[in-house]
Amino acid sequence: MGSVCDWTEVVGYEVDSGGDTPVSREELMQRARQRAEAPQAQLCAENTPADSYVVLESGLDMVHENSTRRVFLESWAYVTDSVRGHFSCSGGIELLRAGQRSAAPRPGTRPRDRRICRRRHPRW
Repeated sequence: MGSVCDWTEVVGYEVDSGGDTPVSREELMQRARQRAEAPQAQLCAENTPADSYVVLESGLDMVHENSTRRVFLESWAYVTDSVRGHFSCSGGIELLRAGQRSAAPRPGTRPRDRRICRRRHPRW
């Protein structure tokens, strides 16, 4: 719990993430909304509702582009006042498949020192 200013109190709650890593934009948005609804229902049942609820959710977004499946790691936020809800997302970063090399070397490395992604995500 922390105070942002004189009239604001921030309280964190652990909420079940609902299972496996989301693998689509729709799943990310749905999961973020559901995670906001859990503490909202709990606090309303205790007759201590909050003014707003903020949730952060991350996962994968798989898209097909030019006959190639691309997978992006994305982070989403959902903010609600119990009446209206709004989403926001960060820029995603594309994940490499096992054995795939990056097109650009990492800063400070020579081309032969580039690393490759060796770990596969179980759902892609």
